[in-house]
Parts: sequence; structure tokens; C-alpha cells
Amino acid sequence: MPDLEKPLWTAEAIASAVGGKLEGADADVGGLTYNSREIRSGDLFLALKGARDGHEFAQAAFDAGAAVALVEHPVEGGAYVVVPDTLKGLEDLGAAARDRSAAKRGAVTGSVGKTSVTQAIKAGLDLAGKSHASIKSYNNHIGVPLTLSRMPADTERAVFEIGMNHPGEIGPLSQQVRPHAACVTTVGPVHIEAFADGEAGVAREKGAIFEGLVEGGVAVINGDNAYADIVKQAARDAGAVLKIFGTGEDADARLLSFDADPEGATVVAEIEGQRHAYRLAQSGVHWGLNSLCVILMLRALDVSLETAFEALADFAPLAGRGETRCVAHMGGHFTLIDESYNANPLSMKAGFISLGARPIAHGGKRV
Repeated sequence: MPDLEKPLWTAEAIASAVGGKLEGADADVGGLTYNSREIRSGDLFLALKGARDGHEFAQAAFDAGAAVALVEHPVEGGAYVVVPDTLKGLEDLGAAARDRSAAKRGAVTGSVGKTSVTQAIKAGLDLAGKSHASIKSYNNHIGVPLTLSRMPADTERAVFEIGMNHPGEIGPLSQQVRPHAACVTTVGPVHIEAFADGEAGVAREKGAIFEGLVEGGVAVINGDNAYADIVKQAARDAGAVLKIFGTGEDADARLLSFDADPEGATVVAEIEGQRHAYRLAQSGVHWGLNSLCVILMLRALDVSLETAFEALADFAPLAGRGETRCVAHMGGHFTLIDESYNANPLSMKAGFISLGARPIAHGGKRV
């Protein structure tokens, strides 16, 4: 429920942020959405244009309790703010939310692992103070400004997922977030059809996440990836402070060992010049490097190493992304590893390697 003492927005504040005029009464606004079926009482309804014109659903949004609508022309049923372009209005609202907050902001991209790493960072931010983050995979031209616009003014730290499926998408989204730290989890053959030079083009696009970094911002990079040099150069071009995770001796966070077990895994790593052993609730072998990425991002956002370890120990796999469950059958039971959310060569390889590394009972087998 929205905090009625401190509303997320007011209708007048929204009008001011987007350069529009409020038609109707001012009201407190507790949330915002472009889906009229998700409206809660007191929300802002965004009449975006997509496969359907959102203006067609304004009346339904008001009937569901919307306090105000952001529109491109007058609508019936409630108060509204008119702007020339509702998507641009959403971007302006996101920028206003960013600028009114003193929150330290992180941004995450990569060919695989974006959502899980984002949510693992969020787990650490939750332990450190008042936090905010992307939900689901809200990582595109709508999801990023929507997540920004939903950020309360008193947020202390926030993390945003940024994705892409065509060239030139990540840089502008990073400019909207203006992160203090940004990471590239890895680069691989995902969306390569959009780039003439394949994975090298993907690497350059992923490196564009550093374009929006604030001055002195931190770039967290997978040093083990074949395209690390391209990503590092993008970070240098942006004037970033580089922090590398990987297995190489030059890594700021260096993976020394990863041992999976039925409850998760134990990682041994050298971080900030010190050797540490810590627990993961994840058993996928890719979480050795993922966890180091999370740790470097949390450190860049002023979260202690101890808090990072605590968050990782409790961060369970997300649904469809390595979640495990015990399934009973007539002969007994088996463990199902659910990696059904998505598939590409990198994620499939990681899944097979993780299955091969997972311990099994005597006489058992992996399928």
C-alpha cells in the first residue's frame, strides 16, 4: 500500500515534472502503470501507445481507481495531464524522480544473468537501507523510466536492469539512470543477428552502459569473457574506474574455487586483497563469477562486504533461473533444476556444466 503520509507523487508534481498542465483536482499518487488491469486506487495511468493505444483504456483505469492519467489528448472519467508524447513524459518523470533523490544508483546489463544479478544486488541493498529496484525484467525503453518513476524520494540505493535487442538501445537508457556503478555480467551470442560483426558488436553495445556513469563512476567487468577488452575500452572511454571480476591474477575480485552441494555452494575468492570463503544459496557454477560481480557492485554502492556475503547466502534462485525442487514419483523422488525461463548458447552451456558439477547420491544419475 502507498504511504499516505509521503505519497510517491502528487498530480501537480507530475504535471510539473513532465511540463504539462493538470486538468482536474490535485491528488496523491501512490504508484503508476501503463496496464489498466494492474491499476490500484490512487495510481497514475500512463496512456502509452503500442500494439493498442492506451488512451482506449483510460476510462477502465479511472473505473479501477486511477487518480490521474498521463495522456496526449483529453480523456473522460478523471483528472489528466496532457503532454505531446506520453513516452517522453514518462522519461521526464523518471528523470525527475532520479534528480530529486540522493540515492546511489547501480545498473546491470549482460547477455545472460541480468535479472538474477540485479535481484541479488537488490538483496544486498535491502539489508543496507531503503532500496529500490527493477521488477521482473523491466529493462527496456518503457521499463527503465517506469522503474525510475516508481523510485521514492527517500531511497538510499537503487539498482536498474538494462537490456537490449538492437544497436543503440543501452546508451540512452544508461543516460536516463545516470548510475554510480554499472556492470556487464558477460557477453555472448545473444541478439547477434542485429550486429554485422556478431558478438564483438554485442560487446560494444553492452559497454555502452558506461556512457551514463556519473563522474568517477565504477565499471564492473567480467575479465574472463572473450570480449573483455572491448568492454574495458568502453569503460575507459567513459572515464570509469574499472573493477574486474574473474579468475585472472589481475582481478579485483578473483575466484579461487567453487564447490556445489545440495544446499548451494561454497565460494573461495580473493576480494580487495583478502582471501574470503562465503556461502551461496545457488549451486549453478556460473554463480561463482556472478557472486563476485554482485559483491563489486555492492561495494561500489557503499555496502559492506559482510552485508554482501549475508545477502548472497540467502539469495535463492529465481523461478525458471536455477530454482530446484524435489519431485515425488512412484520409485521415490528426484531433484528438478528449473532453467526454463530462457535459452541461448551461454545459458544452456552453464546449465549443463552446473548439472555435471552437482553432487548426486550413490547410484543416482543426471538427465
